[in-house]
Amino acid sequence: MDVALRPYDNDMELFRQAVEETRNEYQTRRIKRVHFGQKEMDTIYNAPLPEEFRKETIYMCEFCLKPLTGQIAFERHQVCTI
Repeated sequence: MDVALRPYDNDMELFRQAVEETRNEYQTRRIKRVHFGQKEMDTIYNAPLPEEFRKETIYMCEFCLKPLTGQIAFERHQVCTI
Protein backbone atom coordinates (compact mmCIF):
# COMPACT_ATOMS: atom_id res chain seq x y z
CA MET A 1 0.00 0.00 0.00
CA ASP A 2 1.45 3.34 -1.09
CA VAL A 3 1.05 6.06 1.54
CA ALA A 4 1.39 9.64 0.32
CA LEU A 5 3.76 11.67 2.46
CA ARG A 6 2.72 15.02 1.01
CA PRO A 7 0.22 17.20 2.90
CA TYR A 8 -3.21 17.55 1.44
CA ASP A 9 -3.75 20.51 -0.87
CA ASN A 10 -6.25 22.10 1.53
CA ASP A 11 -3.78 21.83 4.43
CA MET A 12 -1.07 23.44 2.36
CA GLU A 13 -3.37 26.34 1.46
CA LEU A 14 -4.31 26.85 5.12
CA PHE A 15 -0.61 26.85 6.03
CA ARG A 16 0.18 29.49 3.40
CA GLN A 17 -2.67 31.68 4.65
CA ALA A 18 -1.43 31.40 8.25
CA VAL A 19 2.11 32.31 7.19
CA GLU A 20 0.86 35.36 5.27
CA GLU A 21 -1.32 36.54 8.18
CA THR A 22 1.60 36.17 10.59
CA ARG A 23 3.94 38.01 8.23
CA ASN A 24 1.46 40.90 7.94
CA GLU A 25 0.99 41.02 11.71
CA TYR A 26 4.75 41.18 12.31
CA GLN A 27 5.16 43.99 9.81
CA THR A 28 2.57 46.11 11.59
CA ARG A 29 3.93 45.40 15.10
CA ARG A 30 7.59 45.83 14.31
CA ILE A 31 9.74 48.23 16.30
CA LYS A 32 11.44 50.40 13.72
CA ARG A 33 13.95 52.26 15.91
CA VAL A 34 15.78 51.78 19.20
CA HIS A 35 16.85 54.91 21.05
CA PHE A 36 19.89 53.79 23.09
CA GLY A 37 21.39 56.53 25.26
CA GLN A 38 22.11 59.39 22.87
CA LYS A 39 22.10 57.15 19.76
CA GLU A 40 19.20 56.03 17.62
CA MET A 41 19.40 52.84 15.57
CA ASP A 42 17.13 51.29 12.94
CA THR A 43 16.09 47.68 13.53
CA ILE A 44 16.32 44.80 11.10
CA TYR A 45 14.52 41.94 12.86
CA ASN A 46 11.43 41.50 14.98
CA ALA A 47 11.77 40.64 18.64
CA PRO A 48 9.26 39.07 21.00
CA LEU A 49 8.38 41.88 23.39
CA PRO A 50 5.45 42.51 25.72
CA GLU A 51 2.48 44.43 24.34
CA GLU A 52 3.44 47.75 25.99
CA PHE A 53 6.73 47.82 24.05
CA ARG A 54 5.18 47.29 20.62
CA LYS A 55 5.67 50.82 19.42
CA GLU A 56 7.55 52.34 16.53
CA THR A 57 10.42 53.53 18.77
CA ILE A 58 11.63 51.93 21.99
CA TYR A 59 13.96 53.69 24.43
CA MET A 60 16.74 51.83 26.27
CA CYS A 61 18.85 52.98 29.21
CA GLU A 62 22.51 52.74 28.23
CA PHE A 63 23.56 51.90 31.79
CA CYS A 64 21.06 49.30 33.02
CA LEU A 65 19.57 48.28 29.61
CA LYS A 66 16.04 48.86 30.90
CA PRO A 67 13.52 49.22 28.06
CA LEU A 68 11.24 52.23 28.44
CA THR A 69 7.98 52.90 26.63
CA GLY A 70 8.36 56.56 25.78
CA GLN A 71 10.57 59.59 25.63
CA ILE A 72 9.21 61.13 28.84
CA ALA A 73 9.90 57.93 30.79
CA PHE A 74 13.36 57.82 29.22
CA GLU A 75 14.12 61.40 30.27
CA ARG A 76 12.95 60.71 33.84
CA HIS A 77 15.16 57.62 33.96
CA GLN A 78 18.31 59.57 33.04
CA VAL A 79 19.36 59.70 36.71
CA CYS A 80 20.38 56.03 36.35
CA THR A 81 24.18 55.65 36.59
CA ILE A 82 24.57 51.98 37.53
